[in-house]
Amino acid sequence: MNPDQTTEAQLQVYLAQGYRHRTHYLESLCDEYDSEMVYTLAVLLGPSEDFDGLITALEDAADDPATDAAYFQMLEECRRA
Repeated sequence: MNPDQTTEAQLQVYLAQGYRHRTHYLESLCDEYDSEMVYTLAVLLGPSEDFDGLITALEDAADDPATDAAYFQMLEECRRA
Protein backbone atom coordinates (compact mmCIF):
# COMPACT_ATOMS: atom_id res chain seq x y z
CA MET A 1 0.00 0.00 0.00
CA ASN A 2 1.29 3.41 -0.94
CA PRO A 3 1.21 5.58 2.21
CA ASP A 4 0.29 8.60 0.08
CA GLN A 5 -2.93 7.12 -1.35
CA THR A 6 -5.40 9.51 0.21
CA THR A 7 -8.73 10.94 -0.79
CA GLU A 8 -9.17 14.61 -1.60
CA ALA A 9 -10.85 15.14 1.79
CA GLN A 10 -7.93 13.48 3.59
CA LEU A 11 -5.47 15.59 1.60
CA GLN A 12 -7.23 18.71 2.86
CA VAL A 13 -6.56 17.59 6.45
CA TYR A 14 -2.82 17.34 5.77
CA LEU A 15 -2.81 20.70 4.00
CA ALA A 16 -4.66 22.31 6.93
CA GLN A 17 -1.99 20.95 9.29
CA GLY A 18 0.82 22.42 7.14
CA TYR A 19 1.84 19.31 5.20
CA ARG A 20 1.86 18.91 1.41
CA HIS A 21 0.48 15.35 1.59
CA ARG A 22 0.52 12.24 3.76
CA THR A 23 4.06 11.25 2.85
CA HIS A 24 5.29 14.70 3.86
CA TYR A 25 3.52 14.26 7.21
CA LEU A 26 4.96 10.78 7.77
CA GLU A 27 8.45 11.98 6.84
CA SER A 28 8.13 14.68 9.50
CA LEU A 29 7.28 12.03 12.09
CA CYS A 30 10.49 10.20 11.15
CA ASP A 31 12.42 13.18 12.52
CA GLU A 32 11.22 12.20 15.99
CA TYR A 33 10.43 8.47 15.76
CA ASP A 34 11.97 5.39 14.16
CA SER A 35 11.10 5.49 10.46
CA GLU A 36 10.34 1.77 10.21
CA MET A 37 7.94 2.09 13.13
CA VAL A 38 6.29 5.18 11.59
CA TYR A 39 5.64 3.55 8.22
CA THR A 40 4.66 0.16 9.61
CA LEU A 41 2.11 1.67 11.96
CA ALA A 42 0.90 4.13 9.33
CA VAL A 43 0.13 1.33 6.89
CA LEU A 44 -1.43 -0.84 9.58
CA LEU A 45 -3.61 1.91 11.07
CA GLY A 46 -4.42 3.82 7.89
CA PRO A 47 -4.80 7.54 7.22
CA SER A 48 -7.83 7.92 9.49
CA GLU A 49 -5.54 7.40 12.52
CA ASP A 50 -2.64 9.62 11.43
CA PHE A 51 -3.31 12.42 13.91
CA ASP A 52 -4.61 10.25 16.75
CA GLY A 53 -3.92 6.50 16.93
CA LEU A 54 -0.61 6.71 15.05
CA ILE A 55 0.74 9.37 17.39
CA THR A 56 -0.42 7.43 20.45
CA ALA A 57 1.22 4.22 19.23
CA LEU A 58 4.47 6.03 18.42
CA GLU A 59 4.52 7.76 21.81
CA ASP A 60 3.87 4.46 23.57
CA ALA A 61 6.76 2.83 21.73
CA ALA A 62 9.06 5.79 22.46
CA ASP A 63 8.18 5.75 26.17
CA ASP A 64 9.34 2.16 26.50
CA PRO A 65 11.96 1.25 23.88
CA ALA A 66 12.06 -2.31 25.24
CA THR A 67 8.62 -2.80 23.68
CA ASP A 68 9.89 -2.08 20.16
CA ALA A 69 10.59 -5.75 19.48
CA ALA A 70 7.16 -6.73 20.75
CA TYR A 71 5.50 -4.06 18.57
CA PHE A 72 7.36 -5.20 15.49
CA GLN A 73 6.47 -8.83 16.15
CA MET A 74 2.80 -7.92 16.60
CA LEU A 75 2.82 -5.78 13.46
CA GLU A 76 4.46 -8.50 11.43
CA GLU A 77 1.81 -10.96 12.58
CA CYS A 78 -0.93 -8.50 11.60
CA ARG A 79 0.63 -8.03 8.17
CA ARG A 80 0.64 -11.77 7.59
CA ALA A 81 -3.02 -12.13 8.67
